[in-house]
Amino acid sequence: MIKHLILSFCLMLVVVVVLLSIQRLAGLDTDLVVFRWPFLAAAVASHCLTLALMAARLTAATGAGMRGFAGLFDMTVLHNFLLAFLPARMADVYYPFLVADRLESRLAAGVGNLVLLRLLDVAAISLIVVVTLPWAAADGLQSGSTALLLAAALGLAVVGVIWLEQGLAWAAVPIRGGARRQRGRRQRRIFVILVQARGWVRGRSTGCRLMLAAVSVAAWLSSAMTYFLIFRGLGLNLDPAQAVLAAQLTELAGALPVQTVAGIGAGEGVLAGFLVLFGSGMASAVVLAVWCRLAILGAIGALFMARALLIIGRGQTSGRGPITGQTLMKRLFGPVEALRGTATGSNA
Repeated sequence: MIKHLILSFCLMLVVVVVLLSIQRLAGLDTDLVVFRWPFLAAAVASHCLTLALMAARLTAATGAGMRGFAGLFDMTVLHNFLLAFLPARMADVYYPFLVADRLESRLAAGVGNLVLLRLLDVAAISLIVVVTLPWAAADGLQSGSTALLLAAALGLAVVGVIWLEQGLAWAAVPIRGGARRQRGRRQRRIFVILVQARGWVRGRSTGCRLMLAAVSVAAWLSSAMTYFLIFRGLGLNLDPAQAVLAAQLTELAGALPVQTVAGIGAGEGVLAGFLVLFGSGMASAVVLAVWCRLAILGAIGALFMARALLIIGRGQTSGRGPITGQTLMKRLFGPVEALRGTATGSNA
């Protein structure tokens, strides 16, 4: 995995050079991308807030309390960094190892936690898309159907959160039956994952589940704010509703494991299509979409570098002597045996 990260950094530099060359060869306006550094700096702060909200959601889901928040925030920054720079969402494969290592839990529980968080993410993004679509498309609908649409979306979201545990249980029943009849190993694994995901919400009060959903929505609104600030920082003047919709559609497309250099893939294709829909030329839209991705990677990389410097600084002031390479790798990337593919998964 470390080799993949180094390769991603090198190829990202190549992408920047190629992007600048395309701008010149295609005869695009030299003012197509105007860097406004205050907006880009604010985007880094907004992204930090997003990760803090996601860490708070994980803290609430695990019951770790405020004492555990710092460790889970550190884990969230690491997971977000790997998710951004590794191809094909490889970081999601590593995430259960991180959870098992930080929370001293079973590996299967980490997989269940990932499934639960992804369900909350999809629900939150879908709700935001439904709410912002009328304004992004036509400055809002002119009839009472807008209020009806919003009420229906919110109602479905609330019902889905309240019945989340029961829904996971219902989904597990037919899979378990199929595994018994066909003796399918894959069905048994899916059944175990659903049971583990259900375990993270079992016994939680309705208020706790609604809080998890509310924090998820707040986190993705903060993510949309990051996109909005990056758009402004690159000279794109999308209005807030359009920026929020573009951000959420890009994130949904980015969930597909169709990614190449530093995570560039389906998300940038959707963002480019969105920009074309709202008046940009095809070549300009593609260039702008890739620049947006590079700006997001810059924000993610800045937070990870700050984390790395903090870890190194703490190690030097601990009075335990110089940090060895293996210890530094462990502190920076968690369970390094999983990175090397030597984890046995015996705690599964």
